[in-house]
Amino acid sequence: MHASHVLTEERTPTPRIDHECSRIAKKLFSVGYEECLNRNLQRSSSVSVNGAPILFKEYPPLRSRKPMGRVLLIGGTHGDEYSSVSVVFKWLKTLDQFHSGLFHWRVYPLMNPDGLLKKKSSRTNANGVDLNRNFPTRDW
Repeated sequence: MHASHVLTEERTPTPRIDHECSRIAKKLFSVGYEECLNRNLQRSSSVSVNGAPILFKEYPPLRSRKPMGRVLLIGGTHGDEYSSVSVVFKWLKTLDQFHSGLFHWRVYPLMNPDGLLKKKSSRTNANGVDLNRNFPTRDW
């Protein structure tokens, strides 16, 4: 079976994913509720400061070979940059249709739900932290 067929199976969303898709769709005109649900996002083991789940989708490589590389795609690090979330949702739709299985993708469309989904979106999270400037790395 082709990898993309496995990844686009219909699943019933959990109430929390359903709720988050509703919140995202109400905030962003470019990402509809059904579009969000149709991406079959999963909950990561992490939550935001305010307890919102950090959602992701994984596109594994073909089982028969080692991936050519791993790709981490993150949108919505700054809550006031709507376009990054919109673009990543469009990229998820493209991967759902055309994922070749040659790379291992992990995609987080919205890393800062607290910043994006509050009444007046902000760059920072609920603790006032700019996530983009606080990602731990070995060489920074």
